Amino acid sequence: MTKRKVLAYILTIVLALGLAVFIYYLISLKRFYDVRESLNKNSFDFVISDDLQKDKIDVYWSTDYKHLKKIISSGKQTGLKYKEYGKNTFIVTYDQDTVGRFGYFKFNNWHSHQHIVKLTKTDHSIIDFKVEIYGPDAKNKIK
Repeated sequence: MTKRKVLAYILTIVLALGLAVFIYYLISLKRFYDVRESLNKNSFDFVISDDLQKDKIDVYWSTDYKHLKKIISSGKQTGLKYKEYGKNTFIVTYDQDTVGRFGYFKFNNWHSHQHIVKLTKTDHSIIDFKVEIYGPDAKNKIK
């Protein structure tokens, strides 16, 4: 056997093993999503007035592909992964009453976004809602 053939066999074996390892990790969709989630996290932060309680805040999320899912319960993440491209809609409730709704169009489900929700109570016990979105698709707001 010539040196060239030996190198070709070794290269073929290394590539085949590398491909097998790569496929093994891609087969496990959960691992794939866990890695993606650790690299690109979506987050919600709340800024609320002193007369409101964070544990009364819930956030629901939906897309063109998924129906309404609760992603924040009692002010804390539920662990549900909310990463989909396309239309992403969020509904914020306080004490089970809807206080705000916002959304944006994501061009890539790998894009991560930070959402800052601001809630303040007015003189008439009406809750004022504002949201700031930071991320690649923040300017693609939808109504």
